[in-house]
Formats: sequence, C-alpha cells, structure tokens
Amino acid sequence: MTKTLYDPEVEKRGYEKGISEGILQEKKEIILKMHSKGYSQAEISDITDVDVEGVQEIIKNSTR
Repeated sequence: MTKTLYDPEVEKRGYEKGISEGILQEKKEIILKMHSKGYSQAEISDITDVDVEGVQEIIKNSTR
C-alpha cells in the first residue's frame, strides 16, 4: 500500500478559503471605488452588505 499526503478535505478548505478571500478583496475594491465616486458610507454599507464600521475601516486603511 502506498501512503499519500493528499487529503481532499484539506484541498476543499483551501479552495473555500481562496474563494472567500477573493470575494472580500472584490468588496474592498468596490467600497473604495464607491467612496471615490462620492457615495456616503451608509450607502456603501447598504449596497455591499458590509457594516458601516467595516466600510470605515477599509477606507481608513486604504489611505495609508
């Protein structure tokens, strides 16, 4: 019998984590674009389903 280090569950978790991180990155880009177009933080929050505090944090961290 040959042992292998391949674990499909580990692969699945890695894939799901990558998808989640990609979605988060896309939301950040959308938030910053909306902010640059003059949308209020409340409007951005409503449209992106990110709470206002999260929107503020993303905007704050982007100006560094």
